[in-house]
Amino acid sequence: LYSRANLLLLLMNILPKYIIKEHLPPFIFALSVLMFIFLMQFLLKYITKIFGKGLPFLTIIELVFYNLAWMFALAVPMAVLVATLMSFGRLSGDNEITILKSSGISIYKIIRPALIFGGMITLLMIIFNDKVLPDFNHRARVMFQNIGQKKATLKLEPGIFFDLGKYSFHADKIEKTLGEELSERINL
Repeated sequence: LYSRANLLLLLMNILPKYIIKEHLPPFIFALSVLMFIFLMQFLLKYITKIFGKGLPFLTIIELVFYNLAWMFALAVPMAVLVATLMSFGRLSGDNEITILKSSGISIYKIIRPALIFGGMITLLMIIFNDKVLPDFNHRARVMFQNIGQKKATLKLEPGIFFDLGKYSFHADKIEKTLGEELSERINL
């Protein structure tokens, strides 16, 4: 038989693994859903500028890949928030936090694994935002500029002057591609 001290010691070894195990599935799910939402928003915003203009499929994939970095930088903090709310909400709803507190475990020991998980994510995101994000943002901007220079029609908009070297163009009306018509119908 275990004494109360041995049970508490055993529980203190199991508790951090249990709390982290409660955080991971909601974190992964929330991150996946948020990345999907950001990706769909990006595609709908730029569908008229990148699809239907004769760009190679690999160029479009590369452009989307480079833009995934800023989406990831926005989605991770939101996913951590969702995971924390869902995991501690479930623990509270099942009265597990009450049981742990009545066992003599302080609330700080209960939330310590979540704080460590959040701290590790924070450190990883600091490195990501410092090293990866600026490079990917720069590459995406350069790709947009290169595409705009090679496919000058990508920048044309009705009623706006377009400068090309020493010449200026003005378009009153531009025929819409199928992608543009779809985008307008979706945005209605």
